[in-house]
Amino acid sequence: MTAVAGFDPDAWARALLEHLSATAARNGWMIGHVKVSIESAGDLSKVSVTAGGAEPTVDSVARRTFTGAEARLNARVACEPAELDAAVAEAVEEVSAATGTSAVQSAGVPSFRPGYPRPTYRIPAAAG
Repeated sequence: MTAVAGFDPDAWARALLEHLSATAARNGWMIGHVKVSIESAGDLSKVSVTAGGAEPTVDSVARRTFTGAEARLNARVACEPAELDAAVAEAVEEVSAATGTSAVQSAGVPSFRPGYPRPTYRIPAAAG
């Protein structure tokens, strides 16, 4: 994401997660976690939220404005993958418009539903 005049990465990340938290609460989606990190020239802003409707927690503060940065989002949310993709796109669009930033999604992995875990090894229960 970029902003010619610069932007506050901590505020941007908080606003993004406030939007996603509210969307999850409104739709009844259970959040395991949603984390966003914004990095530029070695400085990092990291914010997370662990429940729909909850306030985000700032885990790492950048303490300066950025003119260009890379954001990474990691989310475990109980909803359809397409719904999460749409919610993230809407949140990014709204926050970008409000902060004067321009964000472009990379050709990364969109949301997906992981398969049921199939452990390689099992530890037998102790005979009691």
